[in-house]
Amino acid sequence: MTSRADREGLLSAVDEAERAGMISPKDTGRGLRYEFTHDLIRHALLADHSEARRREMHGQVVASMEELYPDVEAHAAEVVSHLERGGGAADADRMRRYSIRAAESALESAASEDALRHVNRALALLPDQDRRTRARLLFLRGY
Repeated sequence: MTSRADREGLLSAVDEAERAGMISPKDTGRGLRYEFTHDLIRHALLADHSEARRREMHGQVVASMEELYPDVEAHAAEVVSHLERGGGAADADRMRRYSIRAAESALESAASEDALRHVNRALALLPDQDRRTRARLLFLRGY
């Protein structure tokens, strides 16, 4: 669980980054989100960290999303993105579960290429004996 001091520190850092013009708020309709004002800012911040540290940070982002979002499944594609960038730290069950949800969401939005990518990832992570999920994924893929 996140402590009050951790939250206060995070809010102070967000305030400072927003005042400096490094990030800007964006209302997504599902809540407030911050984006870097330029991709070079993100690259410069990440350049100071090793690959191992960056992977660990992506794992922490996933853990935070799962803790803070009551509807984390609605953010499945973002979770998958962070799990992928987390490298070997991502466990197959979580990756498969979020990939399936991201595929369903992509299909609902008519984003067929994204859906196909998520379905193929989930299929690659699926145990052979899980025939029911395999059939569901093949149906989503269009077979």
